[in-house]
Amino acid sequence: MTPECHLPEGFAAGAAVRITADAAGVAGGGEEVAGMGEGELREMGMRGRKLVEERFTWRQIALEMVEVYDWVLGRGERPRCVRLD
Repeated sequence: MTPECHLPEGFAAGAAVRITADAAGVAGGGEEVAGMGEGELREMGMRGRKLVEERFTWRQIALEMVEVYDWVLGRGERPRCVRLD
């Protein structure tokens, strides 16, 4: 995954291989993944699934949107999902 995907959670969770958005980066990422053992790949996949279940389900996204609307309307603090950097 490239940093330009704007999903740093994937890297933090150990659920993604960091690559650059060019042929060499994609090739290097492919080589890295191809060099992983079955157990390592399974673990990375499980970490990815856990991340999705915790952060990217429709229910979770809806809850975050309610927090955003409450913040915009002055009824709450800026939610964690809103980044200003």
